Order: sequence, then structure tokens, then C-alpha cells
Amino acid sequence: MSLGSRRFIWGTLACSLLFASTASAVTDEERNGARAAATQGADAFNQNRWSDAVELFTRAEELVHSPVHLLFLGRAELKLGHWVKAYEAFNKAKRDKLPDGAPEALVQAVTDASKELAALEPQIPTVSATVSQAPQGQEVTVTMDGEKVPSALVGLARPVDPGAHQFQAVAAGAASDVIAVTVKAGDHQAVELLLKPGAPGSLPAAGAAPLPAQPAAASSPEPGPPAPAPAPSSAAAGGNSGMRIGGFVALGVGVVGAVVGTVFLVSGSGKQSDADTAYKNCGGPLCPLASRDHVHSLDSDAASAKTLGVVGLVVGGVGLATGATLLVLSGRHTSETQASVQPWIGYRSAGVSGSF
Repeated sequence: MSLGSRRFIWGTLACSLLFASTASAVTDEERNGARAAATQGADAFNQNRWSDAVELFTRAEELVHSPVHLLFLGRAELKLGHWVKAYEAFNKAKRDKLPDGAPEALVQAVTDASKELAALEPQIPTVSATVSQAPQGQEVTVTMDGEKVPSALVGLARPVDPGAHQFQAVAAGAASDVIAVTVKAGDHQAVELLLKPGAPGSLPAAGAAPLPAQPAAASSPEPGPPAPAPAPSSAAAGGNSGMRIGGFVALGVGVVGAVVGTVFLVSGSGKQSDADTAYKNCGGPLCPLASRDHVHSLDSDAASAKTLGVVGLVVGGVGLATGATLLVLSGRHTSETQASVQPWIGYRSAGVSGSF
């Protein structure tokens, strides 16, 4: 592929993703993932790795819709000989309703997909499979290459990929021979499947003795109600004072967690903005390797900061709620509340239990 074609791919992909991020509700994670998948898909397409290009452009399209993804997805499927899938991809891109003011790259992708579709459509071969001597009142299953053909398509000219295909019809107590056909571009063939009673591979005939039923596995007895947890011991002397101290400590932890979480979230948003700006400034997927590494580094730092921010806010919220609860309980008379709080430690776990 020429350098001009390669730049066209990367340029349209960059424009597509930047437009999609503002035209619909796309998260940072989705946009970053689509950007990575589309960039790698463009590289795979440029290197004639058609299967990899199909997988990567499919992932990009699942994250962020773009007619550019569909255009190159269809072109890669066409290279693999998957003409029917290529037709569907081109047709979806052609029917894409772009808003007014859409970037020229997206408009060009829809135009190119329409041209590809117009050239491909008359070349797609078709095969119609009909069934002869089908038993009345019985269901007949037709398969192509081992896959069931929907009953609504039986007898109709069905689009298929060029190459060899095998057809068979199966019914209760009857089956047809396996009919193999080879179709070429533009071919329109008809296959007649003659059902033969008692043929190998047929389904059991109606009225045949059913297979013996397998004994049901013995059901395990219903578990009884869980044993009641042992009642906590009464609060020790000074229990109210201990809860009060614990409440203040928990409040302090909550405040610190909330502040730290907020700081990390703000930092993560700033790093994400820096990553988006750097990506746009270096030309999107056209960025040189060193610039790509810088963008990926900023994306990674932004994700880590946001994760720490969420953790901090969660810890802060739990600390504030726990502290407030302990302070409220510590103000009640022990004989009225019958409150008891006990720390416990188990295997890879710890916590506080009590009754209030």
C-alpha cells in the first residue's frame, strides 16, 4: 500500500474518533480503546494481515461507531473471501445518516462504501436449495456447510461466498444425500435435495421408541437455617468512651480519604485532557512512535489516578458513615442500647461485629 493510502487510513481514523467523541456519549475508556484498536487495525490492513484487521476494526466499531471502521472492515472481509459479510459492512456504512457538518473524512467513507457495495452486489453468487418428497406434516431441516438454513430461506436464492459448499436435508426417518456445489462470482445455482426414507443421518421416525429416561440425581437435602451467631458479649467498662474515640478516628479517616480521592480524580482528568490534546496535535494514528508512547503514558497515568480517586472516595465515604454511627451510639446509655462492639480477625479478613 502506498504512503498516501496509509496516511488516508490513519487520517480518516483520527478524524472519525475525534468526531465520535463529541457527537455521542462516549467515555474516555471507550474512546481510548477504539483509538488503539483502529490504529492497530490500520497497521494490520497495511500489512495485509486481513484476519487481524477484521478483528481489530470489529472491536473499534463495538466501542465507537464510525463508517470508517465499517469501510475497512468490509474491505478486509472481501480480501478473505467473505463476500456476504463484506456486503453487510458496506451496506451499513452506506446507510449511515451523518449529521450536518460531519467531517469530510466521514462523508468520503460513506461515499466509498457505496461504491464498493455497487461493485460487489452483482458479483455475489446465490444458491437456492429445495427439498423433494418431503413428508407431509413433518419438519424438514436444511443445512449448508453443517449450519442450519433458516426455514424462511429454503427455496430462495441465498447469497453465499464463492467456493465449495455442501447441502443436505434431514427429516424424521429420512435424509438426502450431501450435495456439493462450487460457485463462482456471479453464479446463480439451484440444488435439489431428495429425501430418502431410512437414510443414514436421518432423525428418529415419529412413533419410535423413546430412549430410556435417565434416573434423576438424588437431590440433596435442603440446608437448614444457619446456626445463630453467638451473642456478643456485653460492653466492657468504658465501651461508650471507646466507641466515641473510634468514631472520631473513623471521621478523620473519612475526611482524609475524601480529600485524597478528590485530588486524584482532578489529577486524572487533567492527565486525560493532556493525552487527548497530545493525540490531536501529533495527527492521531499518524503520530510517530515516540509521540504514541507519550500519549499511551498519559492515558495510563490518567487511568491510574482515576482509579485511586475512586478508591479514596469510597474509603472516605465508609469512614464518615462509620464515624457518625459510632458517635451517635456512644451518646446513648449502655443499659438502654445494650450496645456492644467487638473487633474480629479471621483468615484473610477482619472487621467489627456488635449489636445495637
